[in-house]
Amino acid sequence: MTVNVKIETVGPCRKTLHVEVAADDVRKEYNEVLGMFAGQAQLKGFRPGKAPIALVERQHRVSILKEVRDRMLPEAYQQAIKQVELKPVSVVTVGLVDVDPAKPMTVAVTVDVEPEFTLPDYRTLPLTRQTAAVTDDEVAKTLENLRLRQAKFEERPDRVAVEGDIVQVDYTGTMDGQPVESVLPGHAELNAGKDFWVMLGGPDLLPGMGKALVGIRVGETRTVAVAFPEGFAVKEAVGRKAEYSVVAHAVRERILPAMDEAFCKTLGVEDEPALLRVLRENLQAAAEQKEVGRLKDEAIRWLLANTAIEALPKSVVDEQARHIITDTVTQHMRQGNSREEIEQHRDDLFAGAAQTSADRVKVRYILEHIADAEKLTVSEADLAQHINAMAARYRMSREQVREELEKRQALDDIRGQVRIEKTLDLLITRHDAAANGKVGAEGDKS
Repeated sequence: MTVNVKIETVGPCRKTLHVEVAADDVRKEYNEVLGMFAGQAQLKGFRPGKAPIALVERQHRVSILKEVRDRMLPEAYQQAIKQVELKPVSVVTVGLVDVDPAKPMTVAVTVDVEPEFTLPDYRTLPLTRQTAAVTDDEVAKTLENLRLRQAKFEERPDRVAVEGDIVQVDYTGTMDGQPVESVLPGHAELNAGKDFWVMLGGPDLLPGMGKALVGIRVGETRTVAVAFPEGFAVKEAVGRKAEYSVVAHAVRERILPAMDEAFCKTLGVEDEPALLRVLRENLQAAAEQKEVGRLKDEAIRWLLANTAIEALPKSVVDEQARHIITDTVTQHMRQGNSREEIEQHRDDLFAGAAQTSADRVKVRYILEHIADAEKLTVSEADLAQHINAMAARYRMSREQVREELEKRQALDDIRGQVRIEKTLDLLITRHDAAANGKVGAEGDKS
């Protein structure tokens, strides 16, 4: 196929390709399509495939021209972008295609392209690694949390409830002198509860109730004042006050497991020193991983501040903004916000998404350019490792995750994400090597 292309800049990161396919190629394709139609045509008075070709052409011309267009357009587009050495990131519009077997086929295709920019000297990022030290107090607190998670609760009918105990209660509430359900319909849990267990000192369904019940005994009734604070899950209750009558039916004491050999073995270690060592190692690994994440954020901020990109492809930024808005709206709805409340902050939401999406797209292009410069690739082992991590996070088998990604045609996106992470890892590794006197360390480029 012979293709002539003229390229026109029509906006920042936007080009229009004026593509012309030679008339001889159009005629050749037209004749092939016409022959196909003639071989299949069923016209009255003629056996299938035996109608005069001129009659087939006359009766099916519109369909023939459409088939020619559909066949030639993809190849013409691919040849055009190859000829002008363009790498579009998205097709914005495809103009009307003029198809006539006696003329060249012409079409105008508008595409968005990657921005052109110069990378800063990313090899010597001015990062500051902070000490990721684990204190004895952190180890002790982690050990205490382990014991709390394995605690047992024992019935204490004569006990005065203290913080850490759980108390079984019935409660009924009023708000503005009326049952809570009259003021806040649809929220039965705020109106009354029966045989409800309250952890004294733990998270409260009703704000402050756990603290107010410290010292209660079985059979005792207390009046508890509740003020619903900003950020409370039920938005209609925020800023309001209620009064609850609470009667205790049972008190259970929390019994922590003894720090003995049996307890240690339930955790897969022999004794307390071994347990403390494992806890410290785990905390140290988590602290170091957190510090790597902070360094990556610092690197990204530096790259953003020191890379001059005058414009970004609008279609890519808009798509990223749509993803951000969808994720943000979903998060707000999970937190209990109504669609009406979300709509009230629509302008702020869109403005924030626009800025965030622009930064995300800019960072992606910068890191992709660095990956190209460093010749970083993503191996099947890299991809498998990422899919295994996704499987663990979503509690699915790796086969299920991969099948789902293939179904959504998202494997290339995942490869891109892995390549970006490898690029950031390289930047941090190179920084650490330079800081330790090993200037020139390249990291793993596999």
